Amino acid sequence: MSFLALCAVLSGCVMQPSLIPDASNGMMSGGWNAALGTNDLVRAMVNIEVEKSKSYHTTQATLLLKKPSYLRLEILSVMGISGLCVIAAPEKMIVYLPSKNEFYSGRPSRQNISKFIPLPLDAADIVPMLTGSIPGLTDDSVEKRLYQENDPWRLDMTWRSGVSQTAWLKLNRLIRLTRSGDGPQEWLNAEYFYENERESLPSKIVFTMADGGYIGITYTDLSVEKTDDVSMFNMDLPPNATVVDLN
Repeated sequence: MSFLALCAVLSGCVMQPSLIPDASNGMMSGGWNAALGTNDLVRAMVNIEVEKSKSYHTTQATLLLKKPSYLRLEILSVMGISGLCVIAAPEKMIVYLPSKNEFYSGRPSRQNISKFIPLPLDAADIVPMLTGSIPGLTDDSVEKRLYQENDPWRLDMTWRSGVSQTAWLKLNRLIRLTRSGDGPQEWLNAEYFYENERESLPSKIVFTMADGGYIGITYTDLSVEKTDDVSMFNMDLPPNATVVDLN
């Protein structure tokens, strides 16, 4: 039975949160992870709001996203030129800071990315989360439990490392996702907003962290194009740049 057919059968008869035992990867990846294909490139302008430690900042940036874990974020200065460029690919991360002519290179790990983007995530998690998909959904090593809570669906996921994640879905779209570490403290909460019921990609995402930090990302001029080209997720070493190894 397909995922959508299963939803139709169960939606009228389950009143309390109920465990759906056959939460297979194939069923869930077809129903909840199909907003973008591997040859889809998301291109957008983004307005970013950051609030942390009683400070508040706003900025604009250009953003490119591509599955599985390609990201290019260029923070724009007042004059509209790049003030910071963060590039992540499955095996490598590059950061260029033009004001200091510094070129950083390393693995796209959570520790490295969080030095420049204030989110406790690695590239493999950031890219699906910024496109309204669920990180780890097709990973066979992740334990998954699917529930129906009246209208929303809830998916609980647990990694062998102790990381746990819960996603809530409505109208086949991600509306909220939480991530916790080894302990009970929730260290990330993401809420998703859509312009209308037809849109599969979110128009705004709000992240809150356990330390009270807040990041709001609003998409403008959002488009999706078909391409297998990933050359934009790389950068040559600028002349006379200082190279910093992040590993």
